[in-house]
Amino acid sequence: TYPSGREVSYTRDSAGDVIEVTTTQAGTTTNLASQIERAPFGPVTSMVRGNGISESRTLDLDYRVTGIDAARVHSLVYRYTPDSLISAIDDNLSSSVNQSLGYDAVGRITSAEGIYGVLGYGYDATGNRTSITTDGLSQSYTINYMNNWLVKAGQTSRSYDANGNLTKQGADTFTYDSQNRLVAATVAGVTVSYTYNHLDQRVTKTLNGHTRLLVYDLAGNLIEELDAATGDVLAEYIWLDGTPLGFVQSGQTYQVHVDHLGTPKALTDVSGQVVWKASYSPFGKASIIIQGPTFNLRFPGQYYDAETGFHYNWRRYYDPATGRYITSDPLGLIDGVNTYGYVHGNPMSNTDPTGEFAFVGAGIGAGL
Repeated sequence: TYPSGREVSYTRDSAGDVIEVTTTQAGTTTNLASQIERAPFGPVTSMVRGNGISESRTLDLDYRVTGIDAARVHSLVYRYTPDSLISAIDDNLSSSVNQSLGYDAVGRITSAEGIYGVLGYGYDATGNRTSITTDGLSQSYTINYMNNWLVKAGQTSRSYDANGNLTKQGADTFTYDSQNRLVAATVAGVTVSYTYNHLDQRVTKTLNGHTRLLVYDLAGNLIEELDAATGDVLAEYIWLDGTPLGFVQSGQTYQVHVDHLGTPKALTDVSGQVVWKASYSPFGKASIIIQGPTFNLRFPGQYYDAETGFHYNWRRYYDPATGRYITSDPLGLIDGVNTYGYVHGNPMSNTDPTGEFAFVGAGIGAGL
């Protein structure tokens, strides 16, 4: 039960697997998903959405996703290199969002082509990005190799405090508390502030005098956003296996359609029409193709902050423009010597839902 009184019910089969999801608000029950089927060991392979859309996911013998089909939404086809790295993703319903990818010998993305243009990435030995080329125009990155700080990206200089937290980017400034959590940012002259609970979950965002409350379930999934002054519900999220399934805003219930990682690609309304659609660069910068509801979920575990351009990622903030975190890994060297890098340079195959360490091959288990 959510603070608003919304109830979410999960019906399970004899094995304990969820086969149906419904939600009830003010006495009205809405079906979100039914006829949920799974491959052995758990991954969802098909379901019928509450708006009638049939959705399916095809896995090969290695449990790699080879296709995701959702009527009128997308028909994704995945191709792989001999090393099981994604070499291409084609959408048979919209070729404009097709992507192709290239990698170096250690599996980092070095080239990509898609709706975002033709991209190239350079790296140093510890995985820091040293350059990015966009449609033939190159931008270099300057790294402080004593601590892997990015001190300059193109013409924009960056400064850090003694703990390695980004404090200045050009004219923009960032402030942290004693636990290295971002508590204030001033970007383009506008200041936003944040507070956190004992689990490091962000629980308030204050911008232009308005405070938004954020509520999470026991698994750490964001389930509700509220206006702190009025208590009005601003947004609600419904989850299945840690993947967003439903979204409610302004009294309207939407289906969330995700890719192999669990990254939202589209929202459909009760009639099955696509009302929000996004495509992403390899490192998660979204291009909103259809802008309907305001929807801020991005890579698994990430929430887009329009005021900074960063993605809140539980323990840290991720910058999709540079493909790295703005603070050092709170777990230290557990995920490698580069404590600012994101998922070892391969966000097409790996995820980091908590901002601490990469889950390799995460696309295998993501829900529909």
